[in-house]
Amino acid sequence: MLRDIEEEANKGFGQRTEGHWEYPVRLPFLIRAIALPVHAEGRLAGSIALHWPLDQATVERALNLHLNSLATTVGEVQRALVV
Repeated sequence: MLRDIEEEANKGFGQRTEGHWEYPVRLPFLIRAIALPVHAEGRLAGSIALHWPLDQATVERALNLHLNSLATTVGEVQRALVV
């Protein structure tokens, strides 16, 4: 588990793919997600995630399409959190 956390940290984003969830999900469809950390005052304050139905796109496609805008949004939130 620690190896998985370290690997995610090195990538700079987290992802939810098949078999990774903190509890059993019973939805009409499976979901995937990517998330970026939000930092405030040098500490982790949370994350912002993008979720979509599994059959709509792979994680790689979502990263290619949306990672830059997700990162921009995280940057705007982080600037707003500066006191």
